[in-house]
Amino acid sequence: MSDDNTLDTMPQESLEDEIATLSATLAAATHRLITLVGELDRREAWADPIGPNPCRSCAHWLSWRAGISLGTARQYVKLAKVLPTVPRISEAFSKGELSYSKVRALGRIVTPETEGDLLAWALAGTASHVEEVVRRFRKGGRAEENEKGLKQREVRRLSMYFDDDGMLVIEGKLMPEQGAVVMKAVER
Repeated sequence: MSDDNTLDTMPQESLEDEIATLSATLAAATHRLITLVGELDRREAWADPIGPNPCRSCAHWLSWRAGISLGTARQYVKLAKVLPTVPRISEAFSKGELSYSKVRALGRIVTPETEGDLLAWALAGTASHVEEVVRRFRKGGRAEENEKGLKQREVRRLSMYFDDDGMLVIEGKLMPEQGAVVMKAVER
């Protein structure tokens, strides 16, 4: 670590190295912080109704106790729930190989099945590249959902008739929401 008084004489390479080292240290410390937040949330320690400061959520507690914005606190809590499901990303974050910015972006879409590919993208790209991958991934997911919905609408059908015995026969293929309504009506 350098003394602030010597910054003007610090060689460029040393300056760059110290920035990179401190960035990795901050990432590792942030991983630890988020891991601790996850444990606090798991224990629901923030919800102590007889404590000096009962809070509505872990994020509210974190905002109050750590002095961070409620939005950032919510992101920490959300990420604390994701990290245990993706151990390779969590490990890279804990070693300072991935920044909080990259992990936060990945946390929006990562699953155990996609972890390996997304980790490779995150290690190779900048935080901006990772954000773009996440945006495209989410957009592709929405397109797939829309396409699935259109296909479901195309094949839906419903027919009702009375057979030779006078019994009502109902045959159909309905959208999930419509099917739920029909099932509720039949149950009544």
